[in-house]
Amino acid sequence: MLVGAPLGQNLQPGTNRSGALFKCPVAEADCTQVETDGRRQASGRYTSSDDYDDESSVSTGLNPPGKDEIKDGQWLGVNVIWRICTRDLHEPCKGRPSEKAHEQFGVCQAGTSLALLDDGTALIGSPGPYTWRGTLFVQTIVGKYLDRDRSVYLGPLADTPEPIDKYSYLGMSVTGGKFFNKTLKTYAAGAPRSHHHGQIFFFNKLSSDKPMNIVLIIDGEQFGSSFGYEILSADLNNDGYDDLIVGAPFYFGKDQGGAAYIYYNLRNCRTDTPCEHKVLYGSLESRFGFSMTALGDINKDGYIDVAIGAPYEGGGSIYIYLGGKDGLNLKPSQKLKAVPDIIKTFGYSLSGGLDMDGNGYPDLLVGAYSEDMILLYKTRPIIDIDITINSNELKHLNTSKPGCEADPHSNSTCFSFYSCFSISSAEGNTDKLNVSVKSKIIAETFDGYKQFSRVWFKENTTDLYSSFVEHWYPKKCQQDTVYVFEGIRDILSPIKFQVTYELVENTTGSPILNQSSVKVFEASFQKDCGDDDICQSNLILSATLPQLTVLADNEDLFVLNLGEIEEIMLQVNVSNFGESAYETELYINHSKSLSYIALDKGGGIQCTTIQSTMVNCSLGNPLPSYKNLSLILRFEYKEGTDDQGELHFYAFVNSTSKELSTQTSANLTASVKKQAEVHIEGYSTGHVVFGGEIKGEAAMEHYEDIGKRVLHSYYITNEGPWHVENLTVIIHWPWQVANDKPQGKWLLYLEEMPIIEGGECFAYPSYAINPLNLTGKIDGIGNTAESQIMPLRYPNMPDYNFTPASIPPPLTRRKRDAEFVVTPKEIIASDGKKRKIVVMDCNLNTAKCIEIRCSVSKLNKRTSTTIMLISRIWNSTLVEDYNHVDWVSIISRAQIQLADKSIEQDITNDYTQVETIAYPEIRQQEDAGINILIIIGAVLAGILLLVILIVILWKLGFFKRNRVNDPTLSGNLTRQSENETPLLGH
Repeated sequence: MLVGAPLGQNLQPGTNRSGALFKCPVAEADCTQVETDGRRQASGRYTSSDDYDDESSVSTGLNPPGKDEIKDGQWLGVNVIWRICTRDLHEPCKGRPSEKAHEQFGVCQAGTSLALLDDGTALIGSPGPYTWRGTLFVQTIVGKYLDRDRSVYLGPLADTPEPIDKYSYLGMSVTGGKFFNKTLKTYAAGAPRSHHHGQIFFFNKLSSDKPMNIVLIIDGEQFGSSFGYEILSADLNNDGYDDLIVGAPFYFGKDQGGAAYIYYNLRNCRTDTPCEHKVLYGSLESRFGFSMTALGDINKDGYIDVAIGAPYEGGGSIYIYLGGKDGLNLKPSQKLKAVPDIIKTFGYSLSGGLDMDGNGYPDLLVGAYSEDMILLYKTRPIIDIDITINSNELKHLNTSKPGCEADPHSNSTCFSFYSCFSISSAEGNTDKLNVSVKSKIIAETFDGYKQFSRVWFKENTTDLYSSFVEHWYPKKCQQDTVYVFEGIRDILSPIKFQVTYELVENTTGSPILNQSSVKVFEASFQKDCGDDDICQSNLILSATLPQLTVLADNEDLFVLNLGEIEEIMLQVNVSNFGESAYETELYINHSKSLSYIALDKGGGIQCTTIQSTMVNCSLGNPLPSYKNLSLILRFEYKEGTDDQGELHFYAFVNSTSKELSTQTSANLTASVKKQAEVHIEGYSTGHVVFGGEIKGEAAMEHYEDIGKRVLHSYYITNEGPWHVENLTVIIHWPWQVANDKPQGKWLLYLEEMPIIEGGECFAYPSYAINPLNLTGKIDGIGNTAESQIMPLRYPNMPDYNFTPASIPPPLTRRKRDAEFVVTPKEIIASDGKKRKIVVMDCNLNTAKCIEIRCSVSKLNKRTSTTIMLISRIWNSTLVEDYNHVDWVSIISRAQIQLADKSIEQDITNDYTQVETIAYPEIRQQEDAGINILIIIGAVLAGILLLVILIVILWKLGFFKRNRVNDPTLSGNLTRQSENETPLLGH
C-alpha cells in the first residue's frame, strides 16, 4: 500500500517538509518511507524542496484565494513535478507561457488530481492556470514509446469568462469513462467554484494542436456546495455505459451536510436541460462526498459497489452502497465508523478495488490524515448455506391417529423430518473454511404467520428448537420430531416451519453468511378436499330482522319502533354448496347501542362476544357440503349511545377453505324511531261560591280566612311504546288579577309547592308560594279544619325567565290597586239568556301568572303521573269587584316538553287548561227581562186567591170557636202600668 504525506519530512538531505511517500505492508506493521528522486545534485542525487526557487519555477509563497477548499497537502510545492515512469522527467506546464505568472501557466498546480484509466491514459488535473480557471491534461503513458500517442491534450484556456471563468478550479477532480459511447472514452473534470455552485465539464480529444472540445456541462444546484470537488465514474447498473457520481461536500440543508449526485444515462442529457439524477445526503456538517472510490463487486452479485466518505461526521464515517440492475441502492448496506475519541478525519481519502489478502474479494483502504493513520478493511468472504428437508410424513397428517415412525407409542399425533445443509461459495475451497454453524427451527410463530403454534418439538416443549454444529463438511443432517397439540381446530392451513442457519464468528476475517440461508417448508393435514387436496367451499349467507317492518322495497332496510319489542332478533342462514369448509366462522358486527344476549336458535352452536360490537359463532370444523344452518341471535337495545338514528348489522362468514362464493356477507340497517304518545289532561274544583264580608291582608291568619279551597290537577300519561326521560310540565298559574300596576289583587293563592308523583316542582319566583306565611286552622285533636294533602318541602330555586318588572316582590297590596276591575263581558248562555261573566286568564292579560316547572326523570310506557295544585280563591277580591256578575271563570294552563327531540309523538294533546267557576252568593240585581204587568197581575192573582181561601174557611166555620167553662180560666185583670196592653180582649 502506497500512502502520500504531502507535508512529510523527506529522507533526502537538505530538504524541508518536501513531502514523502510511504509503503505499508498488508501485515500489521509500521510503514516505511520510499526513497524518491528529486532534483539532481552534483553528487548524482535528486532533491525536492518547498523552499527553493530558480529561473524555471515559481515561488511557493503564491497561494490562490479559497485555499480552504483545496485538498490538504496539495499546495505543497505549488509547481508540482510529475514523473512519468520512463527514463525522461516530464513537467506538464513547463515550456508554456508564464510571463504573466498566475494569469498564464505560472501557477500550474498539475497533479492536484490524478486518474489512470484502463486504456493506459493518464488524466492530470491542474486547477491553477489562467487565474485558477484550471484545465485537464490527457496523455497516454502505456505502450511502446514510439507506437503510442505522445501528444498532451488539454482543455480550453482563455482570458474570457466563457467557457471557464476565473477561480473555477477546473481540475480539482478528474475521471474518464464511456459516458456517451460504448467504445469512445470521454474525460470529465470538476470545477467546484465555477459560477459559485460548481460544474462538471466533459471533454473529447480532437487533435494535438487544438484544445479538447467541451461536449457537456452539468451545473450544481446550491451556492457554495463545491459541486465537483470529487467525481467518480463506474458502470453501476451493467448497461455498458459508465455512470457518474459527483461529490458536493459543502452542500447544506436543515439536517444535511454534503451530497453525492448520481447521473445515469448521460448520453440522454442535453446542455439546455438538467440531467436526471438521484441524490444521496449526509448528516449535518459531515462533508459527505468529500472522498469516493469504486470498491468493485464486494458481494459477488455482478455489480460494482461504491464507498463514500464523510470525514467530519463525528470522527468520520464511510458509507457502503451496493450496485444493482437499477443502479446504486440509495440505502447504504453498511456504515463504517471511526473509533470515538481515538480517530478523527476517518474517510478523508479512500482507495478500493484491489484484493489485498488474496481471498477473492476487493478490499478498502481508508486514510485519516489528522492521525497520520491508514486503515485497511478486508472484505470477508461470503458463503451460501444450501438447505434441504427430507421426510415422508409431511403430508396427510391424521389428527385422530396418535404416534409416528420416530415415536410409535406416543399418545399424540406426531411426525419427523430431516433438515440438512451444506456450504458453498462463489470462490470455492469451502473445505478449508473453519466455521461453526448454529441452526434454529421455528414452528409457525414467525413473520406473523401464527400467534400460537399447533405443535411442539420433542427436544423442547415450545415451538422453537436450536442446535450447534462444528463439524459439517461436506454435509450435515439432523432429525427433529414434532408433536401436534390435541383439540386443534385449524386442520386446513398447513403447519409451516422456518429453518435458519447462522455462522458463529469465532475468528477474525471469518466468512459471512448470505442473506438467503433461510428455508420455509410445511406439513399438511388429511382433508376431505378432493383429489387436488384444495378445499373449495361455496358459502351462501342471508340475514333478516324478522320482527321489524321492511322499509319500502329494500329487503335490507327496516324500521324499529323502540319499546314495541323487548328484544331484537337477527336471523342468519348459512349454506355450503361446495366442498367442506374448515374452521367456518360467522361474524356479526353490530352498532354500539346493541348488546348481544344469547343465541335463541342454533342447534348446539356456540357464540361469543368479541369486544363490544362483534359476535363470533363457530359453525363447524368442517362445515360439510350441502349443509344448511339457521341461527337466531337475540340483541338488546341500549339507550344513551350515539347510534345516529340507525342500527347496523354486518354479518359475514368465512373459513380457511378456498372460497368460491361472493355471497358471504349481508348488511342490514334498521331506522330507529322513538315513539311515545304523551298527553296531558286537567281537572279542577268545578264550582265555588264567594260572598260575605270583605277582609284585608292584615286580617288573614289562616287559609280559611282567604276563601274556598280550589284544587287543580294535571294528569300526564305516556301511552308508549317508548319511555320518556326528563319530561317537563310548564304550568302558568293565575295568582293575581291583572292591572296596570306591578302587583294586582290576589286571585288563586297557593298554599304550598305543587305536588307531583315521581318528580319535583319549582315555582318561579319561589316566593309566590304562600307569601303571607299562613297556616291552616287546627281543631281540638290537632287536625286542620279541612282535609288537605300534606305539603312537601322544596328548596328555593333561582328565578327563571322572570324579572322584577314582570313579577313584583311579595309586598302588601296597596289600596289603590283595587281601582282596576276586569271588565265583564256578556255571553248567551246555554239556556238562551244573557249572562255577565269575567274571565281571569293569563293569555287574555286579565290575570298575572307565575310559572311552575315540574320535572319527571322517567315516565315509562303505559304509566302516568299527577300534579296537584292546592290553592284558595281570594274571596274579598271577588266580593269587592265582581259581586254583580253571573260568574267568574279562572283558568290555569299547562304544557308538556320533552328533552329528547328525536321522540315522535302527537303534539296536539301536549297542552291543556283547567277552569274553575266562582258564583256570587247573593244576586243584587233583578232580572231585567220580566214585564211589570206580569208582576202586577201575579200580585193581584195572589190577593184574589187569598180572599177566596178566607171566605171558604169562614163558611166552613173555621173562625168560630167553642170554649169550655173552666173556672181556672177566670180571674181579675189588674192594670199595672199605663204602657201595658192586654193580649186578648172581650
